[in-house]
Amino acid sequence: MYRAKLCLGLSENQFGISNEEQICLWKKTGFEAFFAVWSRDCDMQQLRRLADREGMLFHSIHAPYGAMNAFWKPMENTAAAVQEQLDCLHDAARAQVPIVVMHPFIGFTEHEPTQFGLDNFSIVVREAEKLGIRIAIENT
Repeated sequence: MYRAKLCLGLSENQFGISNEEQICLWKKTGFEAFFAVWSRDCDMQQLRRLADREGMLFHSIHAPYGAMNAFWKPMENTAAAVQEQLDCLHDAARAQVPIVVMHPFIGFTEHEPTQFGLDNFSIVVREAEKLGIRIAIENT
């Protein structure tokens, strides 16, 4: 673990204190990095400024995953699901966060890959490449 950064995830809902307070607390207790869960109302650039101010590594952003099943078969929300992942990537790029964590599926009942899903993921992967963002795939 030599040179490994100790990292915690931010969660205003779970911890009951602001992201700023969490970042300061994580730094004070010896952590060196944090990750954030992406949402449209979370200001990733503000988190970048806090990370820089506190000398913390803004390690990664966890992408939303609630609509990931819409990637794999045509659904009413497929286009919105793809756009949500693209918006997350763009926020990561603007905040200079190099990694976005994504779930390819959600749940264990519908998890068969399809060409439709691969085509949707290729849109996201190509955009990540353009932006210089690495995608980390997390199991479900």
